[in-house]
Amino acid sequence: KMMKMMRNVIVLCCLLSVALAESEDVCQPTNDPALKGVTWVSCPAFTPDTNSKKRSMSPEEEVVFHELTHTLRRSFGLSAIEATSAVPSADCSNTAMPLDRDNSSNTQTINYFVKRIYTSTIPTPTTMQIWLHQGGPGLSGVAMESVASFMAPFFPSAVFYVPDARGTGRSTLTVCNNNEEITACTNRLQSLYNGDVKAFRTTEVAKDMITMMKYLKINGGGSKIALYGISYGTYVVNRLLQLEPNLTDVNILDGSVPPSNDVGINDPVTTEIPGTINFFAKCAADPFCSSKLGANPLQLAQSVVNKFRSSQCVAISATQIQVYTLYFTTQPDFAPLATALFYRLNRCNKDDQKWVLERLSALKNFLPPIDSVVNPSKGIADNNIAESSNFINFLITYNELYTTTNSNATSTVVANAQQNYPMFENSYTGYTQFKTVWSIYYTDPCDLTYASNVRGPILILHGDIDTYTPLQYASEFTQGLSNKGNNVTFFLVSNAAHVTVYTDCGVNTAVNWITSLGTQQPTACTAQLDFTGTPFIRANPQSFGTDLYENSPASAVKAG
Repeated sequence: KMMKMMRNVIVLCCLLSVALAESEDVCQPTNDPALKGVTWVSCPAFTPDTNSKKRSMSPEEEVVFHELTHTLRRSFGLSAIEATSAVPSADCSNTAMPLDRDNSSNTQTINYFVKRIYTSTIPTPTTMQIWLHQGGPGLSGVAMESVASFMAPFFPSAVFYVPDARGTGRSTLTVCNNNEEITACTNRLQSLYNGDVKAFRTTEVAKDMITMMKYLKINGGGSKIALYGISYGTYVVNRLLQLEPNLTDVNILDGSVPPSNDVGINDPVTTEIPGTINFFAKCAADPFCSSKLGANPLQLAQSVVNKFRSSQCVAISATQIQVYTLYFTTQPDFAPLATALFYRLNRCNKDDQKWVLERLSALKNFLPPIDSVVNPSKGIADNNIAESSNFINFLITYNELYTTTNSNATSTVVANAQQNYPMFENSYTGYTQFKTVWSIYYTDPCDLTYASNVRGPILILHGDIDTYTPLQYASEFTQGLSNKGNNVTFFLVSNAAHVTVYTDCGVNTAVNWITSLGTQQPTACTAQLDFTGTPFIRANPQSFGTDLYENSPASAVKAG
């Protein structure tokens, strides 16, 4: 009887192990069969704008678009890349991946799009695969193509891989139709995917990358693997490292979004304000900027926002001012556009009004949506960011990031921000409004935990003027990963905003970290913000003239 009981116990344990392995109660690595082959086809290094929702660009907008795309690489001293002969080469692949690896009864697949970018020809041998993951959620990898292109010359024997996360771009783009009511959209998509829309969650995003990485590793695509995530991409990186802690050799998290409950649902007094306060403090300390915005630029900016709540001297809303400010301060090269905007709106004479309307009109195709992103009566609004999905954004946001956005605490925080800190109203006010009609919810056993015992060293980068993700998030990520037995280095990049790779210091730090496989420690940088906007003006005098702040040529900042 004892032997029989022991045998039964062993069988029961085995069955239990199998059941657990097949359930959603365990955060487990992918068991995808090895890919049989991946076909690469030559394609443009920079994705053409095929978003039918966007109207044709005027000649002026074409100029602005070119500058926004290429100014960054010039600012890194990589002007040689601008020559036609030096434009990087690229190939694209489309690979079928399981829709939901945890649901064996659903045999549907999704298309997984990956672009590989390299200097001119595929290096032989290819020593490293460097993966760049975009932020979001809901954004395609298009923005990372420029990052890969200006980093490629530093890695002649490596290949950069830029994926479109599932549900975005060319990876089975999953969106609501224009002005489709959200309930109808949800029902349609649930039917399309056999009730498995939750399969577009972060864990499946990470598993798609893992499957492709493993294939490339054994098929000449690079035996070493570097993984770089920005913003929400840092959340994806953590998920991948949870699932496969031994797969990558070196890792970078830039602009942290940690796996904490309710990322973004924080009191702006203690969390969201510091980056913007630092930005305006640097303006106050700069002789030129303070000559325009005074001794307290932050106070002037807040007063402008408050003034535009009740009256307007030009057709621009307080909300639009906030969105433009966040966008302009995301890339330090564009920071002078933010201070110039406040300077002109505070004065707001006829010439200022003309300048503001013309400049913002020229840029509007390349800015985030400036009106409410949602309308419960009509559904998710159009998104003018190429190949992105607001539906995927809300799916992951509601289930993994802002999980209690209807809470009283959140309402208090939003009210506090609106009343006392008008410059810092949070984008999740729209999420709170829209959640009343949202119906797709899921749980994931990988959520709210940090990767442990990761083999490759981890670098966490954060800009000291990051107005999107507060420094607290980077601190949480650093502490959380350190507590799990990981080799973690934190580096605060001076005069960098959200995503430090858009600065000299950030890109040089990343290049050195990857090249040394995490053995070369970051060093302090001395770059300063140029509030005059002279480099930006020099790059684009057709659109911005000779002075961002003044209308009189006599007092203009000279370009050239």
